[in-house]
Amino acid sequence: MDFMDFIRVLGRGGVDAPVTQKNGMTGSPLWCAAMAVSDGEEGGMEVAKLLVEKGADLKSGGRDGCGNESSPLWWASRAAGDGRVGGLELAKLLVAKGALVNAVGKDGVGHQSTPLWWAATAVSGGK
Repeated sequence: MDFMDFIRVLGRGGVDAPVTQKNGMTGSPLWCAAMAVSDGEEGGMEVAKLLVEKGADLKSGGRDGCGNESSPLWWASRAAGDGRVGGLELAKLLVAKGALVNAVGKDGVGHQSTPLWWAATAVSGGK
């Protein structure tokens, strides 16, 4: 999903309108933006900030193509743990706005973790 897709979604249904991507992933626009940050996609951070500013539901999550569920904070924390640009900044923003830090998410191979686990990974890795 690119920036223009987000603009179209916002125009149709607002900041929490569900988004289904071509690869079968379904989630809130904020979840998609946080995933974009985690994947290092250009524009993801800007879209995430805009959505938070516009009042997006911080608890709204999504499901990847394998059926694994997670939250925007899970993706932001994973991005921080992986040393991705913007991951830590987005995680801090989401926590400051009240995102749940103990929400469990799963990666593509079914490993469960929480945003706190990813934060610890970032700290232990010196990121």
